[in-house]
Amino acid sequence: MQRLDEHARRRPGAVAFSFLGGGGFAAADLSYAGLRNRALAVAQALRARRAEGSRVLLVLPPGLDYIACFLGCLYAGAIAVPVYPPRRNRLMDRVVSVAADSAARFVIAPEELRRELGPRLAPALPYGFEWLQPGGEPGAPDDWPLPYCDWRTPAFLQYTSGSTAEPRGAVVTHGGLEHNIELQAEAYDMTPEQVLGVSWLPPYHDLGLIGTVLAAVHHGVPDVLMAPQTFLSDPIFWLRAISHFRATSSAAPDSAYDLCAARATHEDIAGLDLRSWNTAFSGAEPVRPATLERFARVFAPCGFSAKAWCPGYGLAEATLVVAARRRGLGPVIRSFDRGELGRSRVSLAAPGAPGAIRLAASGEVLGGQRVVIADPESRRSCPPDVVGEIWVAGPSVARGYWGKPELSGEVFGAHLADTGEGPFLRTGDLGFLHEGALFITGRRKDLIIIGGVNYYPQDIEAAARAAHPALADSAGAAFPVEDEGGEALAVVHEVHLNFRSFAPAEIVAAVRKAVGEEYQLPVAHCALVRFASLPKTSSGKVQRYRCRELFLGDKLDAWFTTGGAGRAAAPAAAMDGALPLPAAEFEKLRAGIASILGIDAAALDPDRPLVQQGLSSMAAVELQGLCETEFGAKLRYEDFFEPWTIRRLAAIIAERRAGG
Repeated sequence: MQRLDEHARRRPGAVAFSFLGGGGFAAADLSYAGLRNRALAVAQALRARRAEGSRVLLVLPPGLDYIACFLGCLYAGAIAVPVYPPRRNRLMDRVVSVAADSAARFVIAPEELRRELGPRLAPALPYGFEWLQPGGEPGAPDDWPLPYCDWRTPAFLQYTSGSTAEPRGAVVTHGGLEHNIELQAEAYDMTPEQVLGVSWLPPYHDLGLIGTVLAAVHHGVPDVLMAPQTFLSDPIFWLRAISHFRATSSAAPDSAYDLCAARATHEDIAGLDLRSWNTAFSGAEPVRPATLERFARVFAPCGFSAKAWCPGYGLAEATLVVAARRRGLGPVIRSFDRGELGRSRVSLAAPGAPGAIRLAASGEVLGGQRVVIADPESRRSCPPDVVGEIWVAGPSVARGYWGKPELSGEVFGAHLADTGEGPFLRTGDLGFLHEGALFITGRRKDLIIIGGVNYYPQDIEAAARAAHPALADSAGAAFPVEDEGGEALAVVHEVHLNFRSFAPAEIVAAVRKAVGEEYQLPVAHCALVRFASLPKTSSGKVQRYRCRELFLGDKLDAWFTTGGAGRAAAPAAAMDGALPLPAAEFEKLRAGIASILGIDAAALDPDRPLVQQGLSSMAAVELQGLCETEFGAKLRYEDFFEPWTIRRLAAIIAERRAGG
């Protein structure tokens, strides 16, 4: 917080953050002095309640209030616990489970969430909790006494995304936070004179919170922010903002870059100027070479340079970044022998050679960090050019998981069996070091082993996605299942409604052909599901383990499975009055809304306004997309906050189809 105090003293009127709303470039600005005052107002309220060392659950939408509340926790010596604001029942359950796991004593949330959240939190926090407003009275003293903290004092709890397991809270320390932010400066040369950032990333996760918001405060770098739903409703707006503000830095996962390249029109490209963008961080693991090349090719006419790519690797348990490509050098892409990788051996292959696979490096290990590749079973260090589990040591590694000493010892206290060195953080990620660069091959828990050969699910999913146009730009999950003959491969994939004219057997055959030709691996089971229906984490990663559970429990919303001719639509519920759409379509709309809200279709009242049944801003974005892609009706985002019922929405869809 000393850095914010210094910026507020030296440059009180300089803009720290601008927040875009409404899809335009008019922004709400917050200066360093204003940010400090708003943060101290929160800190005063917390300190008055003796909150030092207590956990404070932040259940706030993205925006300037969120930033002020998080910093207010630091000023008060409280431990912030950021969570994604619930928009569905399953995310409500996540908020409750995080509150219980962290034993939160305070909750900062807007008034509209309290009525719904309060009854759920009460049994989860039996010792009680207090509500606090996001704002507060300004006028904190200039000489605010900072709480005592040292290198190992907890700063906040960073709950993992839950892509391979239930979420758990990594204890990020003040020392680890400062060290990791300095690592970013080492890689990207972050100075106020040279950097202007633009970000739509959620501020509840490591890249959006630490890599964007806290790094900007630490270095005095201005940032232009927008809500994630702004990007979801119009991905190209993110690029227009970079162009408009002449931004130099922005970060996103691999999937976001791929989406922009797929969505951009000639008119979009003609209106963009991306020459200022010299640091394009891609933080997915692994980073796909095809995405980097496609994006650079599509936006080259706008001035985007492939030299701007800065792929990186990190995780919540290491605060954020472990390895990154330094600014201005461009990505490192190499071809490897796929068969050898399947045997955990690394061997270069000629580009384009049969059996070759291209991988993009996630940069080099940054200063102060140590990475070793270890055999996950024997815990011995691997020889050079052998695939193993990535182990990390260094000042950025978190203290462990909150309230889980045994699990923390297992994950954060690993020692090499051959040398005794340690402790190391076991990341659960598989990869290798080659010519000084770190390459990620996949998650250990997601690894598919069939016939003694390792297969990485993201590779199989990429082959499936490219196999048929009905699967393009949608999500899939590959995982192993037990068959009569042992381990077998299953693939579940989303399908756009506008491709339902294809015979499902044709799509499945294309998937089997593509995976079989590329990996010599039969797809034993294949299920096609509705677009945007696969379970994902709050950061957008497909939950393969949850997909597998749903598949094995026959609980997928499947349009077609190889086990039969596909599920028939459920009969329309008995309701008074004529349906505005055919019964099957009405039930499809009802089921789609239920999936978005995370509740059973039978629990939805067709004559009760959707905003009273759990519709939130993020859910409205998804419902807008559902109406357009599944029913061919284009509606405005703001329309969904009218007191519409399902029956009324169905009538509007019918009117739009008829040209009304």
